[in-house]
Amino acid sequence: MTSDTTLSPTQNQQDFLNRVQNYAIVNTAVRAWDQGKNYNRALKWGGEMVESVVGGVVQRLEPLEPFAVRQLDRVHYPSNQDLTFLV
Repeated sequence: MTSDTTLSPTQNQQDFLNRVQNYAIVNTAVRAWDQGKNYNRALKWGGEMVESVVGGVVQRLEPLEPFAVRQLDRVHYPSNQDLTFLV
Protein backbone atom coordinates (compact mmCIF):
# COMPACT_ATOMS: atom_id res chain seq x y z
CA MET A 1 0.00 0.00 0.00
CA THR A 2 1.36 3.44 -0.90
CA SER A 3 0.83 6.71 0.89
CA ASP A 4 -0.95 9.68 -0.66
CA THR A 5 2.35 11.55 -0.97
CA THR A 6 3.92 8.93 -3.25
CA LEU A 7 4.07 10.19 -6.81
CA SER A 8 3.75 7.92 -9.81
CA PRO A 9 6.46 8.32 -12.46
CA THR A 10 4.04 10.31 -14.63
CA GLN A 11 3.12 12.64 -11.75
CA ASN A 12 6.78 13.01 -10.84
CA GLN A 13 7.66 13.90 -14.43
CA GLN A 14 4.82 16.38 -14.67
CA ASP A 15 5.86 18.00 -11.38
CA PHE A 16 9.42 18.37 -12.62
CA LEU A 17 8.39 19.79 -15.99
CA ASN A 18 5.92 22.23 -14.45
CA ARG A 19 8.53 23.50 -12.00
CA VAL A 20 11.27 23.87 -14.61
CA GLN A 21 8.90 25.71 -16.97
CA ASN A 22 8.57 28.45 -14.37
CA TYR A 23 12.21 29.45 -14.80
CA ALA A 24 12.37 32.49 -17.09
CA ILE A 25 15.38 31.19 -19.02
CA VAL A 26 13.64 27.89 -19.78
CA ASN A 27 10.39 29.59 -20.74
CA THR A 28 12.25 32.02 -23.02
CA ALA A 29 14.25 29.21 -24.64
CA VAL A 30 11.11 27.18 -25.36
CA ARG A 31 9.37 30.18 -26.89
CA ALA A 32 12.43 30.97 -29.04
CA TRP A 33 12.57 27.33 -30.16
CA ASP A 34 8.90 27.38 -31.16
CA GLN A 35 9.23 30.72 -32.95
CA GLY A 36 12.30 29.46 -34.80
CA LYS A 37 10.44 26.40 -36.00
CA ASN A 38 7.56 28.56 -37.17
CA TYR A 39 9.95 30.95 -38.96
CA ASN A 40 10.68 28.71 -41.94
CA ARG A 41 10.25 25.13 -43.12
CA ALA A 42 13.93 24.19 -42.96
CA LEU A 43 14.14 25.18 -39.30
CA LYS A 44 10.90 23.32 -38.62
CA TRP A 45 12.23 20.17 -40.29
CA GLY A 46 15.53 20.37 -38.40
CA GLY A 47 13.76 21.16 -35.14
CA GLU A 48 11.42 18.21 -35.45
CA MET A 49 14.37 15.97 -36.21
CA VAL A 50 16.18 17.16 -33.09
CA GLU A 51 13.03 16.72 -30.99
CA SER A 52 12.63 13.12 -32.14
CA VAL A 53 16.22 12.32 -31.09
CA VAL A 54 15.90 14.18 -27.79
CA GLY A 55 12.69 12.28 -27.03
CA GLY A 56 14.65 9.01 -26.99
CA VAL A 57 17.29 10.48 -24.70
CA VAL A 58 14.64 11.82 -22.33
CA GLN A 59 13.08 8.36 -22.05
CA ARG A 60 16.43 6.94 -20.99
CA LEU A 61 16.76 9.63 -18.34
CA GLU A 62 13.30 9.08 -16.80
CA PRO A 63 14.72 7.06 -13.86
CA LEU A 64 16.61 10.22 -12.84
CA GLU A 65 13.46 12.31 -12.47
CA PRO A 66 13.04 11.72 -8.71
CA PHE A 67 16.65 12.87 -8.27
CA ALA A 68 15.98 15.96 -10.40
CA VAL A 69 12.91 16.83 -8.34
CA ARG A 70 14.92 16.49 -5.11
CA GLN A 71 17.58 18.81 -6.52
CA LEU A 72 14.93 21.39 -7.42
CA ASP A 73 13.68 21.11 -3.84
CA ARG A 74 17.19 21.80 -2.58
CA VAL A 75 17.38 24.93 -4.73
CA HIS A 76 13.97 26.21 -3.65
CA TYR A 77 14.01 25.07 -0.03
CA PRO A 78 17.67 24.80 1.06
CA SER A 79 18.41 23.24 4.42
CA ASN A 80 21.01 24.62 6.79
CA GLN A 81 23.39 21.90 5.64
CA ASP A 82 23.04 23.05 2.01
CA LEU A 83 23.93 26.62 3.00
CA THR A 84 27.20 25.81 4.77
CA PHE A 85 29.20 26.54 1.61
CA LEU A 86 28.04 30.17 1.82
CA VAL A 87 29.67 30.74 5.21
